[in-house]
Amino acid sequence: MSKKGTLILLGMLAGLCVAYWGMVQLEKSGEARQVQSKKLFDFKPEDVNGIEILRLGEPAVAAERKPSGQWAITKPDPSIDPNQIVWDRAAKAVATLDNARTIETGGDLAAYGLDKPVLTFTATRAEGAPLRFEFGATDPTQAYRYARLDGQLVFLVSIEQFYEMDRSLDLLRDRHLFKVGEEGISRLEFSRFRAAKNLSGDPAQQPTTEESVTVAVEKQPDGHWQMVSPEQAPANAEIVESIIKEIQFSMIVGFIEQPESVDDYGINPPKARLTIYTAAGAEPQTVLIGSRSDQESAKGCYYAKWASRPTVFLMDPNAVAVLPQAPGALREGRLFTRDASKLKSIRYKTAEADFTLENDPEKGWRLVQPPVEDTDQVAVSNFIGFLKQLSGGNFPGDVPALAGFDNPRIAIHCEFRGEGPSDILVGGPVPDVGKFYARLDNGVTTVLNEIDVTALTRTPLDFQKKTLMEFDKLEARTVELKLDGEEYLFEKLRGKWAVTKPEGRVFGSSKDMEPLTEALSQWRADKKLADDPGQVPGAGLDAPVVVISVTAGAEGENPAKLGPVVIGAPTPDDSQYRYATSTQRPGVYLVRQSLVDEIRDTVKAIRKP
Repeated sequence: MSKKGTLILLGMLAGLCVAYWGMVQLEKSGEARQVQSKKLFDFKPEDVNGIEILRLGEPAVAAERKPSGQWAITKPDPSIDPNQIVWDRAAKAVATLDNARTIETGGDLAAYGLDKPVLTFTATRAEGAPLRFEFGATDPTQAYRYARLDGQLVFLVSIEQFYEMDRSLDLLRDRHLFKVGEEGISRLEFSRFRAAKNLSGDPAQQPTTEESVTVAVEKQPDGHWQMVSPEQAPANAEIVESIIKEIQFSMIVGFIEQPESVDDYGINPPKARLTIYTAAGAEPQTVLIGSRSDQESAKGCYYAKWASRPTVFLMDPNAVAVLPQAPGALREGRLFTRDASKLKSIRYKTAEADFTLENDPEKGWRLVQPPVEDTDQVAVSNFIGFLKQLSGGNFPGDVPALAGFDNPRIAIHCEFRGEGPSDILVGGPVPDVGKFYARLDNGVTTVLNEIDVTALTRTPLDFQKKTLMEFDKLEARTVELKLDGEEYLFEKLRGKWAVTKPEGRVFGSSKDMEPLTEALSQWRADKKLADDPGQVPGAGLDAPVVVISVTAGAEGENPAKLGPVVIGAPTPDDSQYRYATSTQRPGVYLVRQSLVDEIRDTVKAIRKP
């Protein structure tokens, strides 16, 4: 082909490409115009300042938008708080409503369910006449609803847009138990109502019901919670915060809109009162709690009402369950009330022990006095956790001289990062009651049970590492065992466990070894009793019931030998524990009898081929 012919063909191809591009753009433009033509209105959702929703068989619900942009319900009861999000969505739905297809009715509205609309939706705007929509039946595709605008235009609306406008009162109202802003709750009050005993003997002379003592806590400027009634004392922040979290986000289960009498719901008088205070200057919000509901659909819920409104509602039982059962329930009684994450060191001192734990930001907790090579991180964490949950039983007012805080039975001195130190003390016994005086880290005196004082008693041995064996169970190569004087050797060959000693024996299944290797791979003693076996007479370690060792290592590496661990006699006080020693971790330990049982079960699985 000549050069001229080639140029002509290239020109024709370029022209075709330009023409195709133009057609695509025209199609896109046409689609855009078609989509735009479906949109009924050009106003914005925020231009809608009033909405009335009338569902078939239900009373009308209406709201108006205030200058602040917030909605306020006007029907059926202005005291109902609106769900702002749902009203905003309804306003957006009408502003963005599409006409999927115009319908020629021929005047027959019944065919489209518009003679008795299931929903009548009216929207008002700052400018322009009100818009009145009536919605009828679904079309044959079930994807659209027939609608009529201002008694004239009949068209199809998508089911999704219809549902945005078809809202019941339960969805249009705020169902939160309380209205709490960003400031949160600053004060919480709770009280119960009780009737005095009828001493007259006449059933007609019922004594009046009176409000009992009020339990009240307030949030201090520094963020701490303080009990202010029935007495001034630090409050248990964890309990208070858990109550606040529950009631702040609690949702109402259902409503009784116009109760004939609140007497039917145990609210006159109520069983309890719950009041919260929020931002400065805001009115307190009070809920009166009545009887438990016997409705099948709301079992466990409580009838309740706001003190300032007539509506009775069903209160979530979880919000009632967290409320205090006794006047002192919110008072801080824990020995350790500070932030444990800021702990820098702990010095623990008794007549028999004096040791110090330091928290290294990189290495974790270390027993530094007396110094040990391995500190048991789990044991330290458990001890701190026990301190945080250990709580006193009551709070004596005047502390007598015999409380023993000048020479305490237990003294725990805590240092913190960025904060001052604190001291926890356990003093002398309370006369004739089997309890001990104790001082919380905030200086308040309480009383501890003797069993709690025993559980709080520690020695340096409690914080030394107690892992007798640790390996990857998949890397175990051999298990060498001596049980009741009989010797056994188990080897893992080509991925399966075999019995090497005694000869001529096999496992019923290679999986018979899995429970034992699982138990040995993370073998941790429960307690360390002494550094020297000679300190524990009668341990039976010279005539052990079990001697066991393991070799383990990755493929291609020389395996490491772990053990042997020697298990002796059971402890005289508890047969579920036995004495044990390990060549890798000096000392005498307590191990569980269940491991010996697991070893016996493994041996029982051996049989003749």
